[in-house]
Amino acid sequence: MATSISIGTSQSFELIRSQLDKEFDMLHHEGIDISLAETSLGNYKFLNCSMGRTVKPEQEMVLKHYVANAVSDFILNHWENLILRNIIREHYYYLTKEEKENVVEKAVKILEASLRPGDNDFYMYRLNRKSKILHKVLDYLSLNSKINIDGFIKFRLQDYVDDLHHVLEQAVDELMLEKEYHEFIMLLKYFVDIQEPRAEKIHVLLLASGSFQLFDDNHRVVNNEFLEGCIVEMVDNEINYEDLLISALITIAPKEVVMHIPESCKAVNTVKTIEGVFGERAVLCYGCPLCGRQNQKKH
Repeated sequence: MATSISIGTSQSFELIRSQLDKEFDMLHHEGIDISLAETSLGNYKFLNCSMGRTVKPEQEMVLKHYVANAVSDFILNHWENLILRNIIREHYYYLTKEEKENVVEKAVKILEASLRPGDNDFYMYRLNRKSKILHKVLDYLSLNSKINIDGFIKFRLQDYVDDLHHVLEQAVDELMLEKEYHEFIMLLKYFVDIQEPRAEKIHVLLLASGSFQLFDDNHRVVNNEFLEGCIVEMVDNEINYEDLLISALITIAPKEVVMHIPESCKAVNTVKTIEGVFGERAVLCYGCPLCGRQNQKKH
């Protein structure tokens, strides 16, 4: 008796066909031939995969594993993006078109984790997602000879879809934080623009400890009066040096801010904030007695 499995989908039929061709080509090299026949029903296309009349139980299991592998890859490589967009359309309809695209990109990055050479996080995470789908497909094929991928995702992969919901929530949270940060920067920029400059140039030496020092253009320490008011406002809380620095710079509103960053200092966020607030007035120093580097240039 012939063994066959029918795979149906309403989406990108040629992709699943191509995936199955690759899988079955490997079986052909092992002496197992699979015949394929296409049929259509409404918006769905089906691919019937049949083995010969004399089929051993282990050959039937091999066929199911190869089909399950192809279906799992198809869901990850094609359907995943569709599911993300459907969730956004249903639950995040209030976002603009541009924001929705931004969220999809963020979600994909979260799912893909990292593609850096030698970093296995991406591969392990993807393998784990595929493994869950693969086992679900195999369980289904153990009792059924026909699988409609659209319906299978909807009714049998709810945990997987829920995971995508959580990823989108994280992506939307990131978007909201970025919007709040941008609005915050625009507000600070406005304050700086309307302030009368109290100094031509201020040098900021960012320290590895997270703190900082301010100097005038003659490399003399700036009077603490610009910091005292800011510190008073933070006295009841743990002092955040980045907030303190930004507050001091807004108070002084210099025509130019030169940032000196020693090699041991990690201050990417602080530099980004200062550049956002002061724009072209912010300069990054790459070498002087304050930071110990060579050559100074605009950032």
